[in-house]
Amino acid sequence: MLENRAYIPAAVKNGTSSLLQLWPNPATQTVAIRLPAATRASTVIQLRDALGRATRNIQLAAGQQEVNIDLKGLQSGLYMVQAQLGDTQYTRRLVIE
Repeated sequence: MLENRAYIPAAVKNGTSSLLQLWPNPATQTVAIRLPAATRASTVIQLRDALGRATRNIQLAAGQQEVNIDLKGLQSGLYMVQAQLGDTQYTRRLVIE
């Protein structure tokens, strides 16, 4: 089923994943996310499950660099955290226990 797949536009380049920081990882109730730089414009961080479905969309205001995400209601498993800053997309794995 193609509707559940996550696509990255061709114009987006991948950034160094280690620049997107997550802690704790594995996480249980909340996870803190720190972007490599403060956003210049509003930015969305997406949390995707193993099937690529968006489970959380977190809006960051311009100038914001860090956010805490509530994980309540999410099942244990492997998730991907994706953030796009300008034309660079950052992706990190997150384990929820």
